[in-house]
Amino acid sequence: MKRYSFILAGLFFLLVSCGKNPNNDSAFAPVVNPTPKYFMTVKGFIDPNLPKNLNLQIQAYYTTNNESCEYDSSGGFSGAMTPRTRWIKYSPKTDIKGNYQINVAIDYFTPSKCNWSLSYIQYQYKNIGSNNGESSVFVYFAQNGKGEEGVKQGKEVLRCDSNNCADVEFIPLGNSYGDLLSPNFNYVYELSFIYNEKNL
Repeated sequence: MKRYSFILAGLFFLLVSCGKNPNNDSAFAPVVNPTPKYFMTVKGFIDPNLPKNLNLQIQAYYTTNNESCEYDSSGGFSGAMTPRTRWIKYSPKTDIKGNYQINVAIDYFTPSKCNWSLSYIQYQYKNIGSNNGESSVFVYFAQNGKGEEGVKQGKEVLRCDSNNCADVEFIPLGNSYGDLLSPNFNYVYELSFIYNEKNL
């Protein structure tokens, strides 16, 4: 009987531990930087003539970079260790002409004991045709990423009809898309959505 009680207790512990979100563990929580110094300015134009609201979101993904802060994502089965993460999301508001601008703090969190840092920034939009949330990463960061020699201003223009959006102009940040950039600089990314009614 004791054997079965031990097995049941173990299963209960496993179910409870798996139900917890490791990113909510206060012992490893990031600390918001009260005076951020570096920013990614995201600005552009969302055509007011678009038939639907894009619900554009700019999403910044932060991770820990200290092995002692990682958690076992396998639930104890394989010992796969994974960094802890945080999303910070922004919903730009346009003016009457469709222009918008937001500032994403690259150093939104202080490094603290877990060495929190920005991993990448992506945009997401919805309500185009059957699209339920198209995401696209437009910049990656690393502590040893490119700095002085990299291009610090990028641009992307997408043409949209009632079914989808597609790039018509793209100038990546850095020297080429996918470059790892230094978090210790300021950057600008122009992101615009224009309306193409001829396919409607």
